[in-house]
Amino acid sequence: MSDLGAPSSYLLLTPGVAVVASDDIQVGTVSRVLADAEIDIFDGIVVSTVDGERLVAGAQVHEIYDNGVVLNIDAAAVAALSRPR
Repeated sequence: MSDLGAPSSYLLLTPGVAVVASDDIQVGTVSRVLADAEIDIFDGIVVSTVDGERLVAGAQVHEIYDNGVVLNIDAAAVAALSRPR
């Protein structure tokens, strides 16, 4: 994956940012961030993939950068994640 920029925060994460699995495959883009910024709780992200949206828990997010999110699960695991309600 190309340079994802500087380390960042879920507070600055915007829709459309690339999401990269642990096996260096871009699996989609951020659709929305699941968080409560008032009490600083990051619950995860919803990822828009070619097969629809997938719910990625906060514990499955390895790093957040200016231009991308790196997961600690591979592309096959992302495909198997549940869809948001």
